[in-house]
Amino acid sequence: MSHDASLINNAYNSEILAEQQAQIRKKHRTLLNEIKSKDPEGSNNLHTNPDKIKKSAELTQASGNNVNNLYKPIFKWEKNNDDKKFHIIPSEKSITYKSLYSLESTSNHMLSMLGYKIDVSQQVDQFKQKLQKFFIESKSHNALIGKFSELKFGIVSALLSLLGVEPNTIDALKKEALKKAIQDNIDNFSQNEYNIELITIFKKNKKDDARVKILKKLRQQLIKQMKQYDQPDYYSKSMIYAIKKEQVNKVLGDLLEEKQNLMYIRSFQ
Repeated sequence: MSHDASLINNAYNSEILAEQQAQIRKKHRTLLNEIKSKDPEGSNNLHTNPDKIKKSAELTQASGNNVNNLYKPIFKWEKNNDDKKFHIIPSEKSITYKSLYSLESTSNHMLSMLGYKIDVSQQVDQFKQKLQKFFIESKSHNALIGKFSELKFGIVSALLSLLGVEPNTIDALKKEALKKAIQDNIDNFSQNEYNIELITIFKKNKKDDARVKILKKLRQQLIKQMKQYDQPDYYSKSMIYAIKKEQVNKVLGDLLEEKQNLMYIRSFQ
């Protein structure tokens, strides 16, 4: 090939290369224009929007943290070192008593004795609370506590009469206190049966057997206490069986709820 032909060929190749590079730069600019710094709100395209990817990750993490913070386990759990699995630790649950009385008061009265005026302001309501408290304690299954509380009940009752509280009011206070005490006994009995069934299902050692034994003694005390409330036939065999069945179903319901909550939390992790 002659020298002139070689120059012409090199120039032709240079033109082709320059044209290809120009086309590549054009495509690159077109692609850059198509990629936006922010996707529209309705867009699901995360590949062209790193900010949306970061925001989505932060939202998922925040949602998981909020769920964990709001979740309160129904049961206590421990991890077994042998099989690395979690197990329920059976523990007793308590109730709120309705027959516990606050001894604060706001009533104003003056009591005159032997020519002297004694200020018993803010005491009448307190005496009423004490009357109800001593009335319930006078029906305790413990004979000593019952006799001593019966004496205190009589003193407070006489004092309220001196303060002008009518007998009908005192009777109403007694009925109200007895009603609350009976309801507390029923709630306590049901919760006690729940605790017995829960520990029986998940017991692990002799310590749990001892706890069940104590709870069974408490059951007998509650039955005896209900007799003191003039309800000797309330805890019949059929009633006790019905309460036990109800509490077993409650344990099952709590287990299913715990499982559902744990699966819900797991979906965020």
